[in-house]
Amino acid sequence: MQVKKLVLGLAAAFSLFVHGGTMLLNSGDTLVFMGDSITQFGNENNHGYVRLVMAGLQANDINVTYFGKGVSGQTAVEMKNRFQADVIANNPKVVTIFAGVNDCSKKEDTGWPNDTTSSPDDVAAMVAMALEENITPVLLSPTSHGGEEFRKDICDYAAAVKKIAEDNHIPYVPTYETFRDYVDDATNPKVNSQYKLTADGTHMS
Repeated sequence: MQVKKLVLGLAAAFSLFVHGGTMLLNSGDTLVFMGDSITQFGNENNHGYVRLVMAGLQANDINVTYFGKGVSGQTAVEMKNRFQADVIANNPKVVTIFAGVNDCSKKEDTGWPNDTTSSPDDVAAMVAMALEENITPVLLSPTSHGGEEFRKDICDYAAAVKKIAEDNHIPYVPTYETFRDYVDDATNPKVNSQYKLTADGTHMS
């Protein structure tokens, strides 16, 4: 049921009414998925979240052109640096932004990663770039189950992403919250120590 809710929640972010009854997407529009390896996996595998979102849209008779722009290992600042070429140049109606896992995985005990300056501020910068071009950004919070410290970092990053969405009055998809509800439920089955919600503990399946 939690897996079904996650898929429905993702699809609902695009197919349902928001902002006083304005549809986010209609047939004929263009949609870009911006992200890291989770988005890359989601686009390259039939059971990945990008493919599932597209299936959800099609089930609601919404047929759009889409681009999967996930690059493995990238942080939010790296996504920001290619946002013009990979998002704005494709002139989408909507862009989903799924960042944060690599920012947190490269984070040391203090501050954001020392090998980059990447942080939720770069997510906010991508939001500003999209809005400047009349592109609606949809923010997804990062998901990964990792160790205790890593989970706290992801939780903090998700809270920051949610705040960015609230401040800009744009859609927010609670992927982190739904993910944690599932993996923290001891009654949910595990296969080879990996949760069925992911292919490997990180990449949503």
